[in-house]
Amino acid sequence: MMTRTHFLAPVVSLLIVSVMLGVQRQKISQLTKENVVLKSHIAAEQGHLQNQGVAATNPNRPTRPESAKDGIDWAEIAGIFSPNGQEEGIVERRKKSSLYKEIEKMSRDQIIAAFDVINALELSEGVREELEKLLIRSLASKDPEFVLNRFSDRFHDENFSAAIGFPKIFSEWVKKDQVAAIVWFDKALADGILEGKALDGESGIRNDFVANLVSQLISTDPALAQAKLNALPSKQRRAALLSLGDQMPEPKDQAAQADFIRANLRAKEAIMVFTEQAYKMAFYKSLDKVDVYLNEIGATGNDRSVIAETAAITNFKCSIRAGAKIPEEQIDSMRKWLGTQAPGSVNKLTGEALAYIGGSNRVELNNKEFSEAAALLMKYHEQGGGDDLLTGFLYGCRIGVNNPEIQKIVEKISDPQKREQMLELRNLKNQ
Repeated sequence: MMTRTHFLAPVVSLLIVSVMLGVQRQKISQLTKENVVLKSHIAAEQGHLQNQGVAATNPNRPTRPESAKDGIDWAEIAGIFSPNGQEEGIVERRKKSSLYKEIEKMSRDQIIAAFDVINALELSEGVREELEKLLIRSLASKDPEFVLNRFSDRFHDENFSAAIGFPKIFSEWVKKDQVAAIVWFDKALADGILEGKALDGESGIRNDFVANLVSQLISTDPALAQAKLNALPSKQRRAALLSLGDQMPEPKDQAAQADFIRANLRAKEAIMVFTEQAYKMAFYKSLDKVDVYLNEIGATGNDRSVIAETAAITNFKCSIRAGAKIPEEQIDSMRKWLGTQAPGSVNKLTGEALAYIGGSNRVELNNKEFSEAAALLMKYHEQGGGDDLLTGFLYGCRIGVNNPEIQKIVEKISDPQKREQMLELRNLKNQ
């Protein structure tokens, strides 16, 4: 008869074997990760020797991509990126600045190898993504095709795609190698890579890619630009053309692009695109750039006024700081510019600009900024600002209904109909 000891012996043996197998699996997993990193360092050394004119020991061995430069320890670097978006200190900022410079020095193969190193590290998704973005931005100028192919599955990840700017990478590629870029684009379109998952068939990324391609071709080969646009269904053509509003064409290309837009969109839609382009120029550049733009696209009459109004108020809002003293000099500068572009809009936009002041897009109840803005409003009104000045201010501000200064402003409107509208808008009627 078998005793308990006889039963325990095989059980204990099985437990020992299981533990040993578990330890071996962990070692294998760790060795695999180390092997990826080791391979990349070996590749880097081979690349270094080749750069120094030293031949590899085995010339028949398949070449591997170079790794990141030996000076970059990606595991250590990852530590300066906060996974929780915490505010970084001066030390982290300096390390990042040094990292950016090192990445710019890296070759195409070194950057590609660095992707593998980073993927082998145990990092949070947030940190891994930040490191990928840095590498992608540098690699984009060296090998845009690799970037677009490797990360095509991230095109529709809105946050990631917006941070990288894939359509812009494609646009720069078109400038450098139009034939290769168009071959890639045609295949991506045919394979459905640029299609979204929306039920209505809309795809913002497709629209942006098409818009960037067309924008580059309009000045160099307008016939090809038209052909690429015509190859799309009608709804997609319109959406792609409206996406041209995100472009900021150079002055030499502005007239040709405006003609192309007018030829393919209805008048109101064309003005939408022009207004959006002027908005971006006013936001990122200056009103002088908008001045040139309006002349180049041949904007006249009401169309010119609409575009100029948007540009002027945008530029003004970008130029002031929250809680800062009312920039009267900047208001006067805006008024002077509008006087040359849209004279009939000067007072209305002045009112809107004054309403904006206060730290955000509204004027807070009874605060100091509102009182200063109201006083300056009265100054311009006494100089002949008229009802447009007052209504522009009242439409723009978000002040309480019982504020006495608001009531005084409404009472100064000379046109009875406009005054009645403002009374209803501000909930002051019958008070």
